[in-house]
Amino acid sequence: MKELTPFRQWLREQELKQEKIDNSFSVVLSEGIDIDLKNKIVKFNNKHENNVDTSTAYNPTEYKFKGIDVISIFKRKKSPISTDGDGNPLIYALKGLKDWKIDDKSITELFKNFISISKKIKPKYDTIISISSSSSLNTKFLYRLNKIIKSEKQITDLFSKLPANEILIQGDIDPKCSDKEFKIIQDRILEMIIKDNYFTYKTIPTNLRKYIVNSSVINGDDALKYSDSINDKDILILDDTISSGETISDNVKAIRDTFAPKSITVITLFSKL
Repeated sequence: MKELTPFRQWLREQELKQEKIDNSFSVVLSEGIDIDLKNKIVKFNNKHENNVDTSTAYNPTEYKFKGIDVISIFKRKKSPISTDGDGNPLIYALKGLKDWKIDDKSITELFKNFISISKKIKPKYDTIISISSSSSLNTKFLYRLNKIIKSEKQITDLFSKLPANEILIQGDIDPKCSDKEFKIIQDRILEMIIKDNYFTYKTIPTNLRKYIVNSSVINGDDALKYSDSINDKDILILDDTISSGETISDNVKAIRDTFAPKSITVITLFSKL
């Protein structure tokens, strides 16, 4: 075998280094979601990072949102087919909205990445407070996170949903919105009253959610029951995703108005857009 010249040897070394970099990127840096529009199915794909970045290399992401410290497991990206400014079909599939579904294999792959990313997060908080989720799949993810991050106390029933009719009766709609915007909000809330009479942000258009003054309440009995677990403690709040951020803002405000925590950090499955 012909011996390489020093220059050729150096060049080959550079090529091998680049191959190693390229291979590592293809394995850990490109993990996203495919969207099947016809069948309304989302699937995990480790060959690109479209729609949602689920890679273990760059996640979790840490940032400030409305002055609140937030950690997100997966980085959410706006999808070209999203029309409401609230993310993409993966979010719909996980929440059981608009007939979107996620296949079982993708759930397994997402869950493996979820575990790897979660283990990078600070392993100890005094108290973890879970926000109730309408999605059973989100609940499973958050339950698992509860097991990875240790805490002395875990609370799942701190917040109560406001009855939808109270939003209208108590005037919890900001008067700064226009008559047209108020009518849209009012109609959506009336639909909630007819359905189960509990308020939820998910049917309010994203750009109008800022006009809802309050959506979360803490019962007086719960304030007494949990005061020792929240006052002067490092608190971690679990939620599924950030869209407009109003739910998180309302929950953090409710805690600060009722208790005196040492710190509050919010962790979500998916980041803001």
